[in-house]
Amino acid sequence: MKDYEKGTYNVKVTAADFSDIMKKTVENIEKAREFAADDNQSEMLKNYIEHFKYGDIEMHKESQRNWIKDVGPIVESCIGFIETY
Repeated sequence: MKDYEKGTYNVKVTAADFSDIMKKTVENIEKAREFAADDNQSEMLKNYIEHFKYGDIEMHKESQRNWIKDVGPIVESCIGFIETY
């Protein structure tokens, strides 16, 4: 709710709003990991899983480091802030 006279905002933050979606995301990345073309892709997916389970931004950064090393994949995927597909 905005207080127009004072120019302030009240924000209510609720934890776990997207927990159902994130759980499904993790489940499907775990399934995809079984079909990774190599260890680097598998590690990237593992890091995505850790990031989506626990919100650890360092795991997301690690996944992006793996993604950079994955030169010329048949199918490319990137989930994140660096580039979106």
